[in-house]
Amino acid sequence: MSGGGHRSKVSMLPLDARIRIYSLIQDGATIKALLADPEVAESLSRTGSTLNGANLTRIRKSREYQEFARQRREKVEALFRDRVETELILRLARWSVQHYLHSGNLPLEASLWLHRTKSFQEFFRTYHSPLYFSEKNM
Repeated sequence: MSGGGHRSKVSMLPLDARIRIYSLIQDGATIKALLADPEVAESLSRTGSTLNGANLTRIRKSREYQEFARQRREKVEALFRDRVETELILRLARWSVQHYLHSGNLPLEASLWLHRTKSFQEFFRTYHSPLYFSEKNM
């Protein structure tokens, strides 16, 4: 639905077609690219609708699109945070294991932080075994 309370032609499309349009817009698609997309073109032809600059403006202002964009942004940010956290944990874990092997001591702060993380618990189960620490893997 648009912010004005009336339904646009795009809002009359099936949900899967609207989601496809919203995704393409978020990815930077132009009207020409939207119209060339097979899923969008088929849905528009079934309903006898078309897309133009005014439709695109209404789509971007609609509550449904704004909510879609917000949720997508949050998912992308969460995925990015998870990837960064995992990379940091793995780097610290590798360093900690190397430090531990050479000194016999794992720094307390590193140990406490690492053991609280799920990623490290998975890392520990995978790599903290006598077989992993064989000379072949060192």
